Order: sequence, then structure tokens, then C-alpha cells
Amino acid sequence: FTLRDNTIDFNHSIYVDVMYIDEHPLLHAVDEATRFQAARWLANLSSSNVWNALRICWIDSYLGPPEIINHDAGTNFTSSEFQQYNISLGIETKEIPVESANSMGIVERYHKPLRRAYSIIKEETKSTDKNLILQMAIKAINDTAGLDGIIPTLLVFGAYPRMSRLDPPAPSIATRAKAIQKAMAEVSKLRLQKQVTAALRTRNGPASIVQNIPLGIDILVWRTHRKQWEGPFKLLSLERENAVIQLPSESLPENRGQDSSNSPEDRPQLTKRLPARYRENEANQNLLHTQDTDCPLYPATITVYLTHNKLQPNFAYSRQKELDGLILRGVFEFVDIQAVPPGVRIFKSRFVDILKLAGTPQAFEKSRLVIQGYNDSEKSKVLTQSPTIQRSSQRLLFPIGLIKGLNFYTRDITQAYIQSKTSLPRDIFVTPPVELNHPPNFLLKILKPLHGIAANMK
Repeated sequence: FTLRDNTIDFNHSIYVDVMYIDEHPLLHAVDEATRFQAARWLANLSSSNVWNALRICWIDSYLGPPEIINHDAGTNFTSSEFQQYNISLGIETKEIPVESANSMGIVERYHKPLRRAYSIIKEETKSTDKNLILQMAIKAINDTAGLDGIIPTLLVFGAYPRMSRLDPPAPSIATRAKAIQKAMAEVSKLRLQKQVTAALRTRNGPASIVQNIPLGIDILVWRTHRKQWEGPFKLLSLERENAVIQLPSESLPENRGQDSSNSPEDRPQLTKRLPARYRENEANQNLLHTQDTDCPLYPATITVYLTHNKLQPNFAYSRQKELDGLILRGVFEFVDIQAVPPGVRIFKSRFVDILKLAGTPQAFEKSRLVIQGYNDSEKSKVLTQSPTIQRSSQRLLFPIGLIKGLNFYTRDITQAYIQSKTSLPRDIFVTPPVELNHPPNFLLKILKPLHGIAANMK
């Protein structure tokens, strides 16, 4: 097997990403070699604002511009404005494709510790200065033991941070240089050990394959999210690890061959939007295209990512299916609000909607009616027992079954929780959901166990 040469130093390659703390965006940068971090609040998500934040928190604060900046496919990083800023300083940018999001894990894995440190410092100091709290949080993470006990501050500055008066004085420049050299050598050993271990555990690799593919041949493309091969497509050019392919004509917009030079109102507008992972409620992405019919077919000078419009899930059918099942099993009944005893607490209800097998052709909607009984004062008096077998019991049954030659079967029972025929020992009244189209002044009296209610499930 072969190992990639990872002899890199501080400020050689950094990973940048936009994250959110308390619904406010900030730029988070992590050095690949030392895991040293920096962050800066963003007033907006424009390319110029992101670049200015990167200059303030990293380029103008430490050793100048890095050699490589790794970023995701967000429009604020892939825009020509941001790329031009990098070219002016001699920085090489590497865009992580949408279907290779795991490559951004170097910076994304530190989002949670940064949020945690920020919340703790904010709670302890009671300060309202966001910039001060963020700087303290970054300082705390950089001064915390990182890879196998090595502190990122030691790798960058060659000295441990001083925490009190009892700490030794600051070392000299020569001492710091030796400390940095020894620490980086130790980091290289640790990385080589992990690479060798990972390579030995790999069954059929890794192996380096020379990309000597002739242009113009038909190739297949593996779509990560769809779990299938698509194509064939014509190979137009190879740019290091990226391949430029020709899309079929039927994938182009319908008005590709129409002359729209006289209709400026139909021209696509460039809109600035958040990256895909931050847009929870927006599933459609627009593909900007040129409408010049005379342009020859050449490899694009920018990387274009195609996304399919995702339909918003419709939970009306799944909710109605859930209600029909509950009515069929006699889980609840309608009662007049005048018949409810005085002083009895009336709980609320809501639907929990989940999209199962999301991102696959087998995706389907699933809804469950849940009673909001989390603050039920009488639930402590109810003895609850789970019918689910424990994992330790499963591991014990498997070897016993193999020894005795037994067969194992698994079953997924629809609405298994509410299959109990035992009635509730107490009266619980619930405000019915809107989907029931119930008459006014009527409530639901729960007769059998339902999600959210503490009940004895033997």
C-alpha cells in the first residue's frame, strides 16, 4: 500500500466554514497541521464580508495568507469575488464537492466544542460582548489538549500558555523553536501510526491509480446520495482529482434554444443564499445557466453542481392514517367538556412528523399522535416497564441460539406501542388535534396507552 505524504506545517492548509451560534453566523477556520483555530462574527454572508473576516482573524493575525484554503460549495466561497481575492494573494482554493461533505470534518467536528465553550463562558461571565466571549472560547479550545495530549498553542508558538503567576517565565526564541520542532515531529509520528494502522485494516487497498483516462470516452458517475451509478457521460477534461463531463441535452432547461435577448425581465437573477446544510426549510436550488445559443461546447471554467428539486413532504395522508388506526383500535373517545370533572388537567396533543428513508426513492412520511404529558404530576406514581428486549439480552440469545441451532426472526409491528388491550387506570383528557375535525366543546378521553403518556406497558 501507499501512504500520502503529510509533512505539512502551520498555515500550509486551512479549512474554513460558516457556522451558527445563537442564530448568528460566524466564520470558523482550523489549521490542518496543528488544529489551531480562529473565528470571527459575520455581519452577513456576502463574499466580501467572509473574506474580510478571514483576513482579520487569520491572514493578518498570524503568518499571512495560507497556501491552500479548503471550503465547501457555499456560494459565498465559490463566488468569483472570493476567488479573485485569493488569487490576488497567491492562495490556492480547494472546493469540497457536495457529495463529499465528509472531507470538511476537520472543521465541522470543532463546531460543537466551540458552541459549548461559548455557552459556558457566556453563562459564567454574564457578559454581553459577543466578540469578547468568542475570543475567550477560541482561546480555551486552542489551549486545551488536542491530538494525543498535544496543545495546538504549543505547536504554533512553541510554548505553553501561562495561566497563573506560578507558571515559569516565557521561554526564549531558540527554546520555542526547538519545542515546535519536537512537537511537530511527535505529531508526524502519531499521524503515520494512524495511517499505517488504517492501511493495514483496509482489505483491498489503498492503492494509487494513475489517472490516464483518454478524453471523449463514456464514463459512469457514482451518486453518493442516490446510491447508484448514472450515465454514461462524455469525459471532456481532467483537472487533478476533478473530471469535467458533458451532460445530456435533455437535462438542459427547456428554453435553452430560445432567443431571450429581447426579454431582460426573464434573465436569471443571482441571489445570495446559505449553504444547503443551513437551509432546513428550503429544498429547491436554482441552476443558473447562460442563454447564449451560439456559444461552443467547452469545459466550464467554474465548477457547477447539479441538484434535483426535492418535494416538500406532505404529512396530511400520514396523519390521517395515524388517526384512522387510533379510532379503529378504540384508543380514545369524544366527551363533552361539561362532563369533565372540575380541577382535572387537560393535556395538549401534537403530531410528530418524520420522513423515513429520506433521500432515497423509498422515502415515505410517518406521523405519530403524541400527548404532551412531560409535565404530568402523576406520572411518578405509574410503574412503567418497557417490552423491548435489552441489547445485552440480545447478545446473550444469539450465541445460545447458534449453539442450539435455532432460527431468529425480526418483525416490525405497525403502531406497536398502542397495541395494548389494557385500559388506562386513570382518566386523561386531551385537546383533540385539528385534523380530527371535531365538534366544538368536545375533548378526547384517552382509554388506552398512547405516546407521551406514562402507562403500565406489561
